[in-house]
Amino acid sequence: MKLSPPETISRLLASTLPCTRLAPILACVLASCAVAMSGCGGAASPSSSSSSSSSSGGSLVIVGTQPNSLPAPPIQTDANLYTGLDVQGNIDMIYYLSNSSHSYYYQQPGASGTRNGGIFTSVGDLKELSQTDGQNSAYTLAGFSVEIEGGIAILEQGNGGFPLPDLLLAVPEQQAGCIAPNGAVAFNFIHVPVESSLNYAAATDALYGSATLNYANGAFSYSKVQQLASGGAAASTNTIPFADSYCIGAPEGYGIQSAESSASANAGSLLVYLGATGVIVGEVELPPSGTTYPLADFIGMVQPTSPIDLTTVTQGSYKGFYLQPGSGQPSNPAYFGEKSEWVTTPAFQQTSTSLIGGNEPITNLIYGPVAAIPGTILVDFGAQDSSHSGLFSSATVKEPDPNDLCPAMQQSSGPNGVTYCTFPVTALIGESYGKYAIFIAGPELTTGLPLFYALVQD
Repeated sequence: MKLSPPETISRLLASTLPCTRLAPILACVLASCAVAMSGCGGAASPSSSSSSSSSSGGSLVIVGTQPNSLPAPPIQTDANLYTGLDVQGNIDMIYYLSNSSHSYYYQQPGASGTRNGGIFTSVGDLKELSQTDGQNSAYTLAGFSVEIEGGIAILEQGNGGFPLPDLLLAVPEQQAGCIAPNGAVAFNFIHVPVESSLNYAAATDALYGSATLNYANGAFSYSKVQQLASGGAAASTNTIPFADSYCIGAPEGYGIQSAESSASANAGSLLVYLGATGVIVGEVELPPSGTTYPLADFIGMVQPTSPIDLTTVTQGSYKGFYLQPGSGQPSNPAYFGEKSEWVTTPAFQQTSTSLIGGNEPITNLIYGPVAAIPGTILVDFGAQDSSHSGLFSSATVKEPDPNDLCPAMQQSSGPNGVTYCTFPVTALIGESYGKYAIFIAGPELTTGLPLFYALVQD
């Protein structure tokens, strides 16, 4: 992504999105909410719950008024503008959804003509986005989406009639400035396995971790950083270069970015977008010199003040996407929870620490008819990290092993004589506007590729 000098999102949209091009709920609302900050999923306006200060470069920073806390999030709304980062590569998006009008819009800043807008309908409990803005044939696939309104959105992109291998994780765009803690907040994160699965080194690549984000006098810094590989050993490869950062303005909204560091093993800059409810999406950007290395994308959540109640989590039903990073394939729709209407014939008994579900080819949603899927996958979250609420580093996945790739000691026999494999993963659970989001990552022994699940509660 190429950064621009600090500028308001309203100026960007005014130059590229005349209100005559799209329905007023799309273009005019975007411009007006950028100026007024009246909801739209953006950062809270300075009020009794926040204060403002200026960082270097003149960008506005909105700081929480309570010690070691973020500003209170705005009232939840169903018309939201998001900043999205592609976990498979370099695509960043401005991403708008209005559930009240069933309208959507997304655009890759700086890419002329890369723009989609239209309507969405519900297909398989996901939002199916159809292009109706004249850029492509009417009612062709533009992707599928799920969201916790105003908290986090997840977009599986499409183009014409086909899904793309691009999965975007998005948080509400900060249009008035970066939000910042009044002091420091701790957060957990899951590192999405590297772009090329052939380069993924499970024993040494960073998979998950924790850190503390600090803010003072216009500068952001990170402390108490832990980056761990699958299995819990300290990571030594593909780590995230957490470095001192500042609030910057970009087409995707205000973000927190460090300077390029040639001393770092990854030599790039870290760009982080922090959402109003404490969800973080981040990426390591390639340096101008063109040095190449596996990209480091991650999703994080500010640690809750008390441990996550798993018995509450596992009573819910979830929808989202399953991705094999580096496979070059689009992500598949995934459903979990014994109460989900899309999960049938469970192969296992769900417990207070587990969820049962599965995933299916995305073509089932495109070409239909949409059908429920058998519950052949069991995710057991195991014990919660006693020092990092919301992090479950000893979680496991149990799933069919049709190609007999799993080590014999991790195999077991399931219903109808099917061979199953149980293998370790890491799970991150957080809450946004009263609903849970779940992210799971690790090496998938039944395929030889890494896996990544991104799920939100119905």
